[in-house]
Amino acid sequence: MKAFLQKHYPAIILFLFSFLAYGLMIPWLGFYWDDWPMAWFAKTLGPLGLVNVLATDRPFLTGIYMITTSILPIKPIYWQIFALLVRWLCGFSVYWMLTQLWPKLKKEMLWVAILFTIFPGFKQQPIALIYGNALVLLASFFFSLGLMIRAFQHTGKQKALLTAASIILQCFTIFSTEYYAGQELLRILIIWFYFNLDIRNFKTWFKTMFIEYLPYAIGLLAFFIWRVFIFKFPTYKPVSINELSQGPYPNIIMYLNRMVQDVYLAVWGAWSQIFKFPDLSKIVSSSDIAYWALVLLSLPVIYLLFRSIQKGYGTKDKTFPIHKNHILIFAFAAIILGAVPYWATNLPIQLQYPYDRFFLSLMFGSSILAVYAIVTFIKGKRTRLVLLSLLIAFSCGEHLLNANTYRREWDIQKDFFWQLYWRVPALQENTVMMTETFPLQYYSDNSLTAPLNWIYDNTTNHDPLKYLMVFTDIRLGGSLPSLKPGTNFTKAYRSTYFKGNTNQTVGYFYTTDACLHILDPQLSHDDPLLPESLNQISKLSDPSRILLAPAVTLDTSLFGKEPVHNWCYYYEKADLARQYQDWSTVIELADSANTSKLKAKAGSEYLPFSEAYAANGDWETSMKYIRKAYNMDKQLEKKLCDEVTRYQELYSADAQPNQYIVDEMLNMNCP
Repeated sequence: MKAFLQKHYPAIILFLFSFLAYGLMIPWLGFYWDDWPMAWFAKTLGPLGLVNVLATDRPFLTGIYMITTSILPIKPIYWQIFALLVRWLCGFSVYWMLTQLWPKLKKEMLWVAILFTIFPGFKQQPIALIYGNALVLLASFFFSLGLMIRAFQHTGKQKALLTAASIILQCFTIFSTEYYAGQELLRILIIWFYFNLDIRNFKTWFKTMFIEYLPYAIGLLAFFIWRVFIFKFPTYKPVSINELSQGPYPNIIMYLNRMVQDVYLAVWGAWSQIFKFPDLSKIVSSSDIAYWALVLLSLPVIYLLFRSIQKGYGTKDKTFPIHKNHILIFAFAAIILGAVPYWATNLPIQLQYPYDRFFLSLMFGSSILAVYAIVTFIKGKRTRLVLLSLLIAFSCGEHLLNANTYRREWDIQKDFFWQLYWRVPALQENTVMMTETFPLQYYSDNSLTAPLNWIYDNTTNHDPLKYLMVFTDIRLGGSLPSLKPGTNFTKAYRSTYFKGNTNQTVGYFYTTDACLHILDPQLSHDDPLLPESLNQISKLSDPSRILLAPAVTLDTSLFGKEPVHNWCYYYEKADLARQYQDWSTVIELADSANTSKLKAKAGSEYLPFSEAYAANGDWETSMKYIRKAYNMDKQLEKKLCDEVTRYQELYSADAQPNQYIVDEMLNMNCP
């Protein structure tokens, strides 16, 4: 066992730390962001259908998606496990490549690989379908660098084969995504360091550099020509020289300042954030408890693991200074070259979602620099291990807290679709589900358009798209020109599109503090729950587009088992029955909700029940629900007065005011 551990120590320890950082929350994570569209297209169109889906922005990325979606079921847990395994593979590829370059520094290069694996700046690991595939490309990049170094060690046919394999992986990576294109220039430094070239002997230096780099330069040049002159820039465009030269200096200074800030984030900001941990004296949630349990239990284990197994592994520390300058140069070059694609396209690098994704190409250099600093400035071996253990333990804790935010959003998203399912059994085609904003960070309207169609469209013909989710806070004035009635608009959606009209809108409002509310131009007014900014959407909303049959079925592997019937279940079903004036069903639902002693989350949620009893002639019970709503939210006063007046006009044949109505209107100070 000891021999086995010694032999496979790097792979084992990298997997251990990968699991601690990303594996603990896997059963409770789902699909996020662009996961949903890609999962839906793969499920309904099949792997071959992804050719058209990715043709507009990353056509060469199709290959990896076709392979992975052919192998893995379109269920979140499989993709979460896949992303975990690929993250581990990335870490191992870094270790393998660096030990080809500096074979006498296996211990230090393993530290680099560990910090790279649990790097806390990139927090989008739970977006597993998208970044599982992106991490395959990152591993491919490092394996390509490693194969290039291995090729230096051989001649003849073996060298040619290794070089060819390296070039294939190089092209596979950079043609699939431009994220790692800047770091391709690290090959120049690798050749320089590996052959220990002296630039003072320029002729030898240039000859070796030219011969060894030429095959890879051709691959990079081919990518550059294709990306700039053939495929061009369908999404993010480079900053022009004219833009930089305006002023004449302000823009240049601004970009230089931004570059310094981005390097600072990669070098210090990403690591320092892990020590902004939850206050031990104010632990109030289970996630805080889990965080401290993970950190405090793993910290001594990590330290003892390093001490017990690393003995005899690698070489003595005195070998590090030989390559110290090379390592420092290599680290900063990796950071700067990794940031070049984002600087060129003026994309912000931030530690917050969604721009933390750009740390994918910065975490390599940052991890090398962190190890360089530990070995150079921390002299005691035990102190080094303590610091390294702290970085790992607190980074794992940071990833646990981060995964918990994704877990919460997955639960909220499932809750939203179950409520939508209860309230909207079926939808007319070409319907726009519209709201102003959504209370989740990791989902956009583009994201939720996919599950919306997954639920209500059981065909495989998505040309055009049958349903569209729209958030007006990001689409109004763009793909949605205006909220005027009768406005035609077209929204591109990867390989398909939605062609609709604002008259085909069903407006809604969803918050975690209340139930899902379908907006009705006749009823959704003077409700303090609903923001005033929803008024225009409410006027457009046409609930008649909601159909009773055929009922849809939610895939429980995606949306979870149907929740226990809580208040929102009874409200949604009652609001649907109210829409179709099925008063007996509303009253049955009221009885069931009362039996279960359920209470509304917002006062206006009592109104479908109040109207049902009024329509049934039971004014006493109807007014009891009005009073419940009023007592819950006094700001509903005007709306409730209007509702009672409307009930009288619709359901009271008696010219004399009902005493229950009179009493309630007096209680609410109705005019």
